[in-house]
Amino acid sequence: TGGGAKPRRAKDSRKRIGDPAPTTTTTTTLERLGGAAQLATLLLTAVVLFVFINVLFYSSFFTYAKGISGALETFKIWAKTGSTDHAKPVYEYVKWLMQEESPILLLAACGAALALLRRGANRFAVFAGAWAFGMLAAYSLIKYKTPWLMLNFSVPLAIIGGYAIGVLYDWGKRFGEGGAAALAVAAVTLAICTFQTVSLNFTHYDDDRYPYVYAHTRREFIDLVAEVKRLAASAGTGKDTPISVVSTEYWPLPWYVREYKHVGFPGRFTTFADPIIIAHESQLPQIEAELWTPLGSSHQRVGEFYELRPGVRLVLIARRDLARR
Repeated sequence: TGGGAKPRRAKDSRKRIGDPAPTTTTTTTLERLGGAAQLATLLLTAVVLFVFINVLFYSSFFTYAKGISGALETFKIWAKTGSTDHAKPVYEYVKWLMQEESPILLLAACGAALALLRRGANRFAVFAGAWAFGMLAAYSLIKYKTPWLMLNFSVPLAIIGGYAIGVLYDWGKRFGEGGAAALAVAAVTLAICTFQTVSLNFTHYDDDRYPYVYAHTRREFIDLVAEVKRLAASAGTGKDTPISVVSTEYWPLPWYVREYKHVGFPGRFTTFADPIIIAHESQLPQIEAELWTPLGSSHQRVGEFYELRPGVRLVLIARRDLARR
Protein backbone atom coordinates (compact mmCIF):
# COMPACT_ATOMS: atom_id res chain seq x y z
CA THR A 1 0.00 0.00 0.00
CA GLY A 2 1.23 3.51 -0.77
CA GLY A 3 2.10 6.18 1.76
CA GLY A 4 3.63 3.72 4.20
CA ALA A 5 0.26 2.98 5.77
CA LYS A 6 0.20 -0.31 7.55
CA PRO A 7 -2.36 -2.75 6.27
CA ARG A 8 -5.22 -3.51 8.63
CA ARG A 9 -5.15 -6.91 10.17
CA ALA A 10 -8.21 -9.00 9.68
CA LYS A 11 -10.06 -9.62 12.90
CA ASP A 12 -9.40 -13.11 14.12
CA SER A 13 -12.76 -14.76 14.53
CA ARG A 14 -11.27 -17.91 15.95
CA LYS A 15 -11.93 -18.57 19.59
CA ARG A 16 -8.80 -18.25 21.67
CA ILE A 17 -7.90 -20.55 24.48
CA GLY A 18 -9.04 -19.15 27.79
CA ASP A 19 -11.67 -16.79 26.35
CA PRO A 20 -14.93 -16.79 28.32
CA ALA A 21 -17.82 -18.66 26.69
CA PRO A 22 -20.31 -16.34 24.97
CA THR A 23 -23.45 -15.77 27.02
CA THR A 24 -26.85 -16.27 25.43
CA THR A 25 -29.98 -14.26 26.12
CA THR A 26 -31.49 -17.19 27.98
CA THR A 27 -28.43 -17.51 30.22
CA THR A 28 -28.42 -13.78 30.94
CA THR A 29 -32.12 -13.83 31.82
CA LEU A 30 -31.68 -16.80 34.14
CA GLU A 31 -28.77 -15.10 35.90
CA ARG A 32 -30.78 -11.92 36.32
CA LEU A 33 -33.63 -13.91 37.89
CA GLY A 34 -31.26 -15.71 40.24
CA GLY A 35 -30.80 -18.98 38.35
CA ALA A 36 -33.04 -21.83 37.26
CA ALA A 37 -33.95 -22.84 40.82
CA GLN A 38 -34.98 -19.30 41.72
CA LEU A 39 -37.05 -19.01 38.52
CA ALA A 40 -38.83 -22.28 39.28
CA THR A 41 -39.61 -21.01 42.77
CA LEU A 42 -41.02 -17.77 41.38
CA LEU A 43 -43.22 -19.63 38.88
CA LEU A 44 -44.51 -22.01 41.55
CA THR A 45 -45.25 -19.08 43.86
CA ALA A 46 -47.16 -17.30 41.08
CA VAL A 47 -49.27 -20.41 40.39
CA VAL A 48 -50.05 -20.93 44.08
CA LEU A 49 -50.96 -17.26 44.50
CA PHE A 50 -53.20 -17.40 41.41
CA VAL A 51 -55.04 -20.47 42.69
CA PHE A 52 -55.36 -19.03 46.20
CA ILE A 53 -56.88 -15.73 45.01
CA ASN A 54 -59.38 -17.53 42.77
CA VAL A 55 -60.41 -19.93 45.52
CA LEU A 56 -60.66 -17.06 48.01
CA PHE A 57 -63.07 -14.99 45.92
CA TYR A 58 -65.06 -17.73 44.17
CA SER A 59 -65.69 -19.39 47.54
CA SER A 60 -66.78 -16.06 49.06
CA PHE A 61 -63.85 -16.16 51.51
CA PHE A 62 -64.12 -19.91 52.11
CA THR A 63 -67.85 -19.83 52.94
CA TYR A 64 -69.27 -21.24 49.69
CA ALA A 65 -67.43 -24.28 48.35
CA LYS A 66 -69.77 -24.70 45.35
CA GLY A 67 -68.51 -21.40 43.99
CA ILE A 68 -65.20 -23.03 43.10
CA SER A 69 -66.77 -25.79 41.00
CA GLY A 70 -69.19 -23.22 39.59
CA ALA A 71 -66.26 -21.18 38.32
CA LEU A 72 -65.04 -24.22 36.39
CA GLU A 73 -68.53 -24.96 35.08
CA THR A 74 -68.42 -21.56 33.39
CA PHE A 75 -65.95 -22.89 30.85
CA LYS A 76 -68.35 -25.68 29.87
CA ILE A 77 -71.08 -23.15 29.18
CA TRP A 78 -68.64 -20.94 27.28
CA ALA A 79 -67.58 -23.87 25.11
CA LYS A 80 -71.21 -24.33 24.06
CA THR A 81 -72.25 -20.70 23.60
CA GLY A 82 -69.00 -18.85 22.88
CA SER A 83 -68.93 -19.86 19.23
CA THR A 84 -72.66 -19.69 18.46
CA ASP A 85 -74.47 -17.09 20.59
CA HIS A 86 -74.03 -13.41 19.69
CA ALA A 87 -71.78 -14.41 16.79
CA LYS A 88 -70.41 -11.39 14.90
CA PRO A 89 -67.72 -10.89 12.21
CA VAL A 90 -64.12 -10.21 13.20
CA TYR A 91 -64.36 -6.46 12.46
CA GLU A 92 -67.51 -5.84 14.53
CA TYR A 93 -65.78 -4.27 17.54
CA VAL A 94 -63.84 -1.87 15.32
CA LYS A 95 -67.11 -0.89 13.61
CA TRP A 96 -68.79 -0.28 16.96
CA LEU A 97 -65.82 1.74 18.18
CA MET A 98 -65.83 3.89 15.05
CA GLN A 99 -69.52 4.61 15.57
CA GLU A 100 -69.45 5.29 19.30
CA GLU A 101 -65.82 5.91 20.32
CA SER A 102 -64.13 7.16 17.14
CA PRO A 103 -62.09 9.96 18.80
CA ILE A 104 -60.71 7.57 21.41
CA LEU A 105 -59.97 4.84 18.86
CA LEU A 106 -58.11 7.19 16.52
CA LEU A 107 -56.13 8.80 19.34
CA ALA A 108 -55.31 5.35 20.72
CA ALA A 109 -53.97 4.24 17.34
CA CYS A 110 -51.77 7.33 17.20
CA GLY A 111 -50.62 6.85 20.78
CA ALA A 112 -49.71 3.19 20.23
CA ALA A 113 -47.74 4.07 17.07
CA LEU A 114 -45.87 6.84 18.89
CA ALA A 115 -45.07 4.58 21.82
CA LEU A 116 -43.54 2.00 19.48
CA LEU A 117 -41.68 4.36 17.13
CA ARG A 118 -40.35 7.06 19.46
CA ARG A 119 -36.91 6.63 20.91
CA GLY A 120 -36.93 6.36 24.66
CA ALA A 121 -40.71 6.08 24.77
CA ASN A 122 -42.45 5.66 28.08
CA ARG A 123 -42.52 1.97 28.97
CA PHE A 124 -46.00 2.25 30.42
CA ALA A 125 -47.20 3.75 27.14
CA VAL A 126 -45.80 0.76 25.26
CA PHE A 127 -47.56 -1.52 27.74
CA ALA A 128 -50.86 0.41 27.45
CA GLY A 129 -50.74 0.24 23.65
CA ALA A 130 -50.07 -3.50 23.70
CA TRP A 131 -52.77 -3.94 26.36
CA ALA A 132 -55.40 -2.01 24.38
CA PHE A 133 -54.86 -3.42 20.92
CA GLY A 134 -53.88 -6.85 22.17
CA MET A 135 -57.22 -7.13 23.98
CA LEU A 136 -59.05 -5.69 20.98
CA ALA A 137 -57.44 -8.27 18.69
CA ALA A 138 -58.12 -11.15 21.09
CA TYR A 139 -61.79 -10.30 21.55
CA SER A 140 -62.20 -9.66 17.82
CA LEU A 141 -60.99 -13.16 16.97
CA ILE A 142 -63.70 -14.66 19.20
CA LYS A 143 -67.06 -14.98 17.45
CA TYR A 144 -68.99 -14.09 20.62
CA LYS A 145 -69.28 -10.29 20.68
CA THR A 146 -71.38 -8.07 22.94
CA PRO A 147 -71.01 -4.36 23.79
CA TRP A 148 -70.34 -4.92 27.47
CA LEU A 149 -67.16 -6.86 26.65
CA MET A 150 -65.78 -3.68 25.09
CA LEU A 151 -65.07 -2.36 28.57
CA ASN A 152 -62.04 -4.65 28.62
CA PHE A 153 -60.27 -2.63 25.94
CA SER A 154 -62.08 0.73 26.07
CA VAL A 155 -60.20 1.73 29.22
CA PRO A 156 -56.68 1.01 27.88
CA LEU A 157 -57.66 2.66 24.57
CA ALA A 158 -58.48 5.83 26.51
CA ILE A 159 -55.17 5.62 28.41
CA ILE A 160 -53.00 5.27 25.31
CA GLY A 161 -55.11 7.95 23.59
CA GLY A 162 -54.25 10.27 26.46
CA TYR A 163 -50.59 9.49 25.85
CA ALA A 164 -50.98 10.71 22.25
CA ILE A 165 -52.36 14.02 23.49
CA GLY A 166 -49.46 14.29 25.94
CA VAL A 167 -46.91 13.79 23.18
CA LEU A 168 -48.67 16.39 21.02
CA TYR A 169 -48.56 18.81 23.96
CA ASP A 170 -44.81 18.25 24.42
CA TRP A 171 -44.22 18.89 20.73
CA GLY A 172 -46.19 22.12 20.94
CA LYS A 173 -44.15 23.32 23.90
CA ARG A 174 -40.92 22.42 22.11
CA PHE A 175 -41.80 24.29 18.92
CA GLY A 176 -43.23 27.33 20.69
CA GLU A 177 -46.94 26.67 20.19
CA GLY A 178 -47.56 26.31 23.88
CA GLY A 179 -49.55 23.10 23.52
CA ALA A 180 -52.56 24.81 21.94
CA ALA A 181 -53.01 22.06 19.36
CA ALA A 182 -53.06 19.35 22.03
CA LEU A 183 -55.58 21.27 24.11
CA ALA A 184 -57.77 21.77 21.02
CA VAL A 185 -57.69 18.03 20.24
CA ALA A 186 -58.52 17.20 23.86
CA ALA A 187 -61.41 19.69 23.87
CA VAL A 188 -62.89 18.33 20.63
CA THR A 189 -62.56 14.75 21.87
CA LEU A 190 -64.23 15.61 25.17
CA ALA A 191 -67.04 17.49 23.39
CA ILE A 192 -67.79 14.60 21.02
CA CYS A 193 -67.70 11.99 23.79
CA THR A 194 -69.93 14.14 26.03
CA PHE A 195 -72.47 14.61 23.24
CA GLN A 196 -72.52 10.88 22.51
CA THR A 197 -72.89 10.06 26.20
CA VAL A 198 -75.83 12.43 26.73
CA SER A 199 -77.52 11.38 23.48
CA LEU A 200 -77.22 7.67 24.25
CA ASN A 201 -78.21 7.79 27.92
CA PHE A 202 -81.09 10.28 27.77
CA THR A 203 -82.50 10.16 24.22
CA HIS A 204 -81.57 7.02 22.31
CA TYR A 205 -81.27 4.58 25.20
CA ASP A 206 -83.68 2.14 23.55
CA ASP A 207 -82.79 2.80 19.91
CA ASP A 208 -81.16 -0.38 18.60
CA ARG A 209 -79.48 1.52 15.75
CA TYR A 210 -76.86 2.34 18.38
CA PRO A 211 -74.56 -0.62 19.13
CA TYR A 212 -74.52 -0.01 22.88
CA VAL A 213 -78.31 -0.48 22.93
CA TYR A 214 -78.12 -4.25 22.80
CA ALA A 215 -81.32 -6.19 23.56
CA HIS A 216 -82.41 -3.19 25.62
CA THR A 217 -85.87 -2.75 27.09
CA ARG A 218 -88.10 -0.47 25.00
CA ARG A 219 -89.69 2.53 26.66
CA GLU A 220 -93.12 1.29 25.43
CA PHE A 221 -92.74 -1.55 27.92
CA ILE A 222 -93.36 0.95 30.72
CA ASP A 223 -96.85 1.46 29.29
CA LEU A 224 -97.54 -2.22 29.97
CA VAL A 225 -96.38 -1.85 33.56
CA ALA A 226 -98.59 1.23 33.99
CA GLU A 227 -101.58 -0.64 32.53
CA VAL A 228 -101.05 -3.54 34.92
CA LYS A 229 -101.01 -1.07 37.82
CA ARG A 230 -104.25 0.50 36.58
CA LEU A 231 -105.98 -2.87 36.21
CA ALA A 232 -104.85 -3.96 39.67
CA ALA A 233 -106.25 -0.75 41.13
CA SER A 234 -109.54 -1.28 39.26
CA ALA A 235 -109.80 -4.77 40.71
CA GLY A 236 -109.56 -3.30 44.20
CA THR A 237 -106.89 -5.84 45.17
CA GLY A 238 -103.82 -3.73 44.40
CA LYS A 239 -100.58 -5.58 45.05
CA ASP A 240 -102.53 -8.75 45.92
CA THR A 241 -103.88 -9.07 42.37
CA PRO A 242 -102.96 -12.43 40.79
CA ILE A 243 -100.91 -12.04 37.59
CA SER A 244 -99.97 -14.84 35.21
CA VAL A 245 -97.02 -14.32 32.84
CA VAL A 246 -97.38 -17.06 30.23
CA SER A 247 -94.73 -15.63 27.88
CA THR A 248 -91.31 -17.28 27.98
CA GLU A 249 -89.78 -13.87 27.16
CA TYR A 250 -90.41 -11.49 30.02
CA TRP A 251 -87.22 -10.07 31.57
CA PRO A 252 -86.98 -7.52 33.17
CA LEU A 253 -90.70 -7.77 34.00
CA PRO A 254 -90.04 -9.59 37.32
CA TRP A 255 -88.31 -6.45 38.59
CA TYR A 256 -91.24 -4.21 37.71
CA VAL A 257 -93.86 -6.49 39.30
CA ARG A 258 -91.75 -7.41 42.33
CA GLU A 259 -94.19 -5.75 44.73
CA TYR A 260 -97.10 -7.89 43.55
CA LYS A 261 -97.49 -10.87 45.87
CA HIS A 262 -99.14 -13.34 43.47
CA VAL A 263 -97.21 -13.35 40.20
CA GLY A 264 -96.67 -16.63 38.36
CA PHE A 265 -94.35 -17.38 35.45
CA PRO A 266 -95.62 -20.68 34.02
CA GLY A 267 -94.09 -19.95 30.62
CA ARG A 268 -97.05 -21.42 28.71
CA PHE A 269 -100.70 -20.64 28.16
CA THR A 270 -103.23 -22.88 29.96
CA THR A 271 -106.51 -21.25 31.03
CA PHE A 272 -107.84 -17.84 31.97
CA ALA A 273 -107.63 -18.31 35.71
CA ASP A 274 -106.04 -15.02 36.80
CA PRO A 275 -107.51 -11.55 36.24
CA ILE A 276 -104.35 -10.31 34.48
CA ILE A 277 -102.39 -12.35 31.94
CA ILE A 278 -99.27 -11.31 30.02
CA ALA A 279 -98.49 -13.35 26.89
CA HIS A 280 -96.15 -13.32 23.91
CA GLU A 281 -97.55 -12.30 20.51
CA SER A 282 -96.83 -15.80 19.18
CA GLN A 283 -99.38 -17.13 21.70
CA LEU A 284 -102.06 -14.77 20.42
CA PRO A 285 -103.72 -17.23 17.96
CA GLN A 286 -104.26 -19.75 20.75
CA ILE A 287 -105.50 -17.04 23.10
CA GLU A 288 -107.90 -15.61 20.53
CA ALA A 289 -109.26 -19.09 19.85
CA GLU A 290 -109.95 -19.45 23.55
CA LEU A 291 -111.53 -15.98 23.71
CA TRP A 292 -114.19 -16.98 21.18
CA THR A 293 -115.39 -19.82 23.40
CA PRO A 294 -117.75 -19.39 26.32
CA LEU A 295 -114.92 -20.48 28.63
CA GLY A 296 -112.75 -17.58 27.58
CA SER A 297 -115.42 -14.92 27.27
CA SER A 298 -114.59 -13.55 30.70
CA HIS A 299 -111.33 -11.99 29.44
CA GLN A 300 -110.35 -9.65 26.64
CA ARG A 301 -107.27 -8.07 25.15
CA VAL A 302 -106.15 -4.70 26.49
CA GLY A 303 -104.46 -2.37 24.02
CA GLU A 304 -102.35 -3.54 21.08
CA PHE A 305 -98.78 -4.82 21.42
CA TYR A 306 -96.25 -3.81 24.05
CA GLU A 307 -92.68 -4.10 22.75
CA LEU A 308 -90.38 -5.51 25.39
CA ARG A 309 -87.23 -5.27 23.26
CA PRO A 310 -86.51 -5.48 19.53
CA GLY A 311 -88.31 -8.53 18.15
CA VAL A 312 -90.23 -9.31 21.36
CA ARG A 313 -93.80 -8.03 21.70
CA LEU A 314 -96.12 -8.81 24.59
CA VAL A 315 -99.90 -8.93 24.80
CA LEU A 316 -101.94 -7.93 27.85
CA ILE A 317 -105.13 -9.88 28.64
CA ALA A 318 -107.43 -8.81 31.46
CA ARG A 319 -110.72 -9.88 32.94
CA ARG A 320 -113.48 -8.24 30.93
CA ASP A 321 -114.97 -6.25 33.81
CA LEU A 322 -111.53 -4.75 34.58
CA ALA A 323 -110.64 -3.99 30.98
CA ARG A 324 -113.85 -2.00 30.45
CA ARG A 325 -113.30 0.30 33.41
